[in-house]
Amino acid sequence: MSDPKPRYWSVGSRDLSPEQCKSRYSLAFMNALCAQAGVTIGETRQDEDVHAIDMAVNFTEAPVQVQLKCSSAKTMSGPFERIDLEERWIEKWAMSQLPVFLVLVVVPDDRADWLSDNERSTLHRAHAYWMSSPEFC
Repeated sequence: MSDPKPRYWSVGSRDLSPEQCKSRYSLAFMNALCAQAGVTIGETRQDEDVHAIDMAVNFTEAPVQVQLKCSSAKTMSGPFERIDLEERWIEKWAMSQLPVFLVLVVVPDDRADWLSDNERSTLHRAHAYWMSSPEFC
């Protein structure tokens, strides 16, 4: 028996724009990955990412900084996904003394397809690509 079409978890009005939903989902996706890996994180509060950093992943050896992006656009060119970076972000990342990772979370076009659930599980229908600052600075 196949799962029915996924439904949104929220009820009532949907106040977040599609871009705001993607922003929140990319953070939730990274939270889930870090929880499974057993590493802690430090989130930058919304609208306070003045250094173009959304979170820190706190490894034992040292933290790494992460800028999250989320897209449903399919722009694969060979084994690579392409996104436009703003020059001011790159300049800020270049000043960091800690590694900066750019993580692109790719989700389906239809928000209802981002997650599916049944009685005993919830499945993320997303994947991510990443690169570290020396590659883009």
